[in-house]
Amino acid sequence: MTATVVERIEGQAERLEKARRLVQEGKAQPLTPDGSTWAVDSESDPGHRYLVTASGCSCPDYEYRHDEFQICKHMLAVELAKAQAQE
Repeated sequence: MTATVVERIEGQAERLEKARRLVQEGKAQPLTPDGSTWAVDSESDPGHRYLVTASGCSCPDYEYRHDEFQICKHMLAVELAKAQAQE
């Protein structure tokens, strides 16, 4: 069954909150000087880190859900961290 627009928005809002928490806790870190590759800690698997690049994220959620309306919390965390660094 395809998720409704409201379900997609609600899911994205939850991911955004989790992404904010990851950034606040310092769990999103650039791996390259130009910021093209990031490592973001997993919430559900302590000690595991996901790689985030412009082309995507190595997490299972990204593989399962990504489309033009949804991205995973790790990619959201990277975008938030980049925006925070520019302030």
